Amino acid sequence: MREDMHCNGGLIRHYRKQLKLTQLQLAVKAGLSERVVRKAENDELLRADSLELLASALGTAAMPLHARDLTSDPLAIAQAYMRSYLQYGADSPRQSEDLFAPDVVMAIHTDDANLQFAGDFHGVDGIEKMIRYAYAQFTHVKKDFGRWSVNGQRAVALCEEVLQATASPDSPLLHTWILPEYAVVGGQISRIDNYIDSIAWSRYLVEVNGLSGTFP
Repeated sequence: MREDMHCNGGLIRHYRKQLKLTQLQLAVKAGLSERVVRKAENDELLRADSLELLASALGTAAMPLHARDLTSDPLAIAQAYMRSYLQYGADSPRQSEDLFAPDVVMAIHTDDANLQFAGDFHGVDGIEKMIRYAYAQFTHVKKDFGRWSVNGQRAVALCEEVLQATASPDSPLLHTWILPEYAVVGGQISRIDNYIDSIAWSRYLVEVNGLSGTFP
């Protein structure tokens, strides 16, 4: 019996654009017709073997893909954005626009009222502004998103980070964690809730002179 799989068009388009391929070029690389690629990017059903060919063509040696990575599975969508974040850093929101709902919101939650960078950031513009601010303030020494869980249409990652204040290259390192929770609606990320290690951040900002945690 033939198995059909429901494609996530935005996810497939995201990977194609990262490789700078047209639909025709992707079709040729995958050994499929351009019509099949159009169907995939229109969120239609595709045979599992065709989707596997498409995934193989979109994958790279550093980031191999499989058919399940191109479906509407919330974990696949959240991990696609995380790969983009790890690869592009501050440019990741623009590189990942196809993955976001138009009214996407990113929230940063903290128990410390003095950490003023907490709050809600609306749309790709708001998310980009926040991430660029973070990259301007801190050098990311290490980022590890190794553990994931899924609850319905939500995917949660446990990230361990090592950061250093950009303005103070001799400052100590901040070893911390962040728990991003991705809500996926209609095959796109509608909300990202980031829960941070408030205690570690509060101590670090007090220790490092000139940093207040204020978002401009």
